[in-house]
Parts: sequence; structure tokens; C-alpha cells
Amino acid sequence: MDFIDQSAASGFGDLNVFAGRFVVLSEAARVAVVDLLEALRTSDDDLIEEHGATLDRRTNFLWGFLLLVLIGGAGVLFLLRREVVERQQREQAENRADFLAYFDPLTELPNRVQFHETVHSKLQAYQGGALLFLDLDNFKGINDTMGHAMGDAVLVAVARRIEAQTRQMGGIASRLSGDEFAVFLPQQDEAALADFATRLVGDCALLVEFDQKTVTPGVSIGIVTTGQAANILDVSYKVLCRFADFALYAAKTQGKGSFSFFDAELQKTFTERRVILDALPDAIQNEELEVYLQPKVVLESGAIYGFEALVRWEHKARKVPPDELIRLAEESGTVTDIDRYALRAALDGIADWNRRYATSYGLSVNLSALNFKSDDIVAEVAGALKRSGCPAPSLTLEITETIQLDDWTQVSEILSGLRELGCRISIDDFGTGYSSLVYLRAMMADELKIDKSLSDGIENSDQNRFVIDAVIDLAHSLGMDVVVEGVETHRQAEVLRNLGCRKAQGYLFGRPLPAAEALLKATNAASPDHAQSG
Repeated sequence: MDFIDQSAASGFGDLNVFAGRFVVLSEAARVAVVDLLEALRTSDDDLIEEHGATLDRRTNFLWGFLLLVLIGGAGVLFLLRREVVERQQREQAENRADFLAYFDPLTELPNRVQFHETVHSKLQAYQGGALLFLDLDNFKGINDTMGHAMGDAVLVAVARRIEAQTRQMGGIASRLSGDEFAVFLPQQDEAALADFATRLVGDCALLVEFDQKTVTPGVSIGIVTTGQAANILDVSYKVLCRFADFALYAAKTQGKGSFSFFDAELQKTFTERRVILDALPDAIQNEELEVYLQPKVVLESGAIYGFEALVRWEHKARKVPPDELIRLAEESGTVTDIDRYALRAALDGIADWNRRYATSYGLSVNLSALNFKSDDIVAEVAGALKRSGCPAPSLTLEITETIQLDDWTQVSEILSGLRELGCRISIDDFGTGYSSLVYLRAMMADELKIDKSLSDGIENSDQNRFVIDAVIDLAHSLGMDVVVEGVETHRQAEVLRNLGCRKAQGYLFGRPLPAAEALLKATNAASPDHAQSG
């Protein structure tokens, strides 16, 4: 049996060969052994199959468990990663929100909130200094005619220049809004502040280049020190802002690239200005404004063919200068009311005069850009024409070239409506803004008025004559009449005639006068032919 057990343990081999070796055994014994071995073999095979099946089950279980662990682990890793990403995003959003709460996103300068808190805390700690308000010159023209991307590039460039200069002085710079910046310096010496403002004006006037385009920005600055403010009112952030704003306005009236300090005299001036500003709406309502007319002439003959309507106002025996009146009207939001008052009054007056004296003077009336944000301006003009009985073609509506700064779709619709009425369109003050050939073609204006700034010096400057000549040729090629403003000498008039300009306006031909006086003077001085349109 030991022999048999060893054979079985070794795998039994071929049973027939194995059994044949037992020749000494009887056939019956041999058969019995074979049967026994076969039984053992059969029994072990079942056991092996059973163990094999058990092993397969355990192996499959292990593989399944391992797969489950891998899948579960991957899921856990995915969830952990998502949690990390979400946490990072939350942190970034919170950091961004914190940044936006105190910094300007474009220039990354402190915003109005942080600037207010910083200056207020310094004032609370009795730390004196100077507040400067800065406003970019002509930024709207840059932003809207050269594109918002260029506008942003200018803001960023100017912000960097302001920040660099301010850091050297140990101050804080801020972008308050739009093109308005502010600086607070721990300095009250006017000489040092004037030197700082001069450097700042110079830096901000350097070229800015973006997308193969260049522009030269500029800045005006208003300055007030805590010492200056304390002489008038208790010092606070609000008071400093008010006085700095006064000084900024004064700087802008001096011209581009200027700075001005606040003082008591300035306070008096702006107190008076505030009184006038408050009185303006009532003056319009009560028709206290007066329409003046300035003649427009044919250069060849000197004949007056029409007038430009201008508005004048005398408040408490003080004649408010025209430029100041316009600024006040724009600031108070009453400029459109003044435009429409001038339109109605001037049309009524000139239509009545033409009927009574058989003249046919034309009329030009200014429309500010704000009128082109109104849906009723076409109806207003139509109503004024109907009321006066004035023929629509005799009315020219003068709009400044900065009208392009508004929504062009609405502007073009309004211009189309005015043309349908029969009115003529004139581009006023050409040369003071950012007009382009594309803009001029899109306007499809009937007339181009060249600003006095371009006509000054044409009698002595070849360069000025070249510019005027080019503009006249351009306008004529686009089918526009040309009127040159600000003509004051006979030599200027002669040069313009030689350049092919047919019409002009200026003190040489007549100053603005009250409407009735201007019409009477023109009619008395002219023959009937001179009263006809040029």
C-alpha cells in the first residue's frame, strides 16, 4: 500500500501500465487493485476539482475585491480632487471679491472705497496732507473714436505713471471712476506740490501706444491742502473732495494740461457759480434767455445769407459769458432745454422777419450731443418748423463732431429723421475733436464748419494754409459746403477765397447781436440780392 500511496502521490501515471507490473498477482487481485486505484484516482479528481473550484471562487473574489478597491479608490481620489478644486475656486472667488472691494480691476489701483477709508483714517489721526483730483483731457474722444481697448490702454498707462510718481512722495493713488483719479500726499508745501503736479502733467502727456496706434493723453489737476481747507470749514474727506473738485474745474478752464490750487477766492467764485447754476432752470422756464444772431456771409461778395443763433443770459445785471453758460447748462442737464428754446425763438423771429421784409435768410441752430439721446428731437424740430412756418431747407442744424461719441445707431436714425424733414446738417467746430474720413462720410452732412483754431494764423503760416486747403478739398469731395469760423481780418478772408472757400463767419462780418438788431442791421446794409442764400 505504501507503494500504491507513493504512486498515487506522484500522479499515478498510466493506470494500465502501472497494473501490468503486478504479474505476481492473480488476475482477480490485479483487477481489484486497478479498481481500487481507479476509485482513488476518481475520488482525488473530485477533490481536486472541488479545491480548484474553491480556488477559482476565491481568486475571482480577490480580483473583484481588488477591482472594487481600485474603483473605490479612484472615486475617492476624484471626489478629493474635486473638493480641492472647488475649495481653490472658492478661495480664488473670495480673493477676487476682496480685491474688487478695494481695488480697481483695470488699473489695479485702490478704488474709491479704499481711498476714502485711507484718507479718512489719516484725517482722524490728524495727519495733514494734500488731496489732488485728476481728470484726463479728451478721454471720451480717445475712448470712443479709437476704440475702448485703446481707452483702457490709456487708463492703464496713466495709472502706472500716477502710481510711480505718487509712490516716490509716499502717497496713495486711486482710480475713482472712469477717467477720474485721485492722489493723497503727506505734503502741504505748495512749491513741492506744484513740482509734483508739473511732473505728473508731463508724464501723463507722454505717448501711449496700443495695437499699432498712438495717442497723447493729457491730465488736469485740482489741488487742496488740509491747511487751506481748514481756513474755511472743518476738514473732512467730503470737504476736501468738494474743494479739490473746485480746483480741478478751475484748472480745466485754464486749458488742457493745467493744475490749480484751491483758495478762498476760488471758493467765492464757485459759490457765485452755484447760485447761477441753481437759477438757470428757472431762467429757461421764464424765457429770460435771449437769442443773439451772428451773420454768415458769402466771401466773394460779403452778402449775408444766414445767421447762427446763439444764446445769451444776463443774471442779476451780470452777463454770463457764453462758454460759462454752456458749461453750466451741461453740468445742470439743461443744455437740451436751452437748445430747444433757441430753436423755437430763433425760428419764430427769422420766419416773421422774412415774411415781413421779403428776405430769405437762413438759420443755423446748435444741437448738443445730448439731444441725440432723446427720442423726441425730430418731433421737436418738426413742431418748431410748423409753428414758425419756416421752410425746412432754410434751417441748418449744427452738431459738433463729438456727436460720434454717442450711440451711432440712434444718432444715424435721428439724422435720417431730420433729413426727411428737409433740414440741412452741419458739422460744427471741425478740427477740435477726433473726426475721421469714415465718420465724415457716415454723417452725410451738408456743411462743414472749420473751427477758429484751424483758421488762426493762415495769413502767415504755410502749414496752417495747407491744413485748411486739405480740409476744404476733403469737404468738397464729399459734397459739403465749407464755412470757416473765426475770420477777423481782411487778409484771412482773402486767403480763404484763394483756397476755394466760399463762406465764412467771424467778427470781420459782424459780432453776435440781439436777433431783431442783427436782422435790421443786415437788411438795411444789404440790397435785396444780398439777402438771398449763398
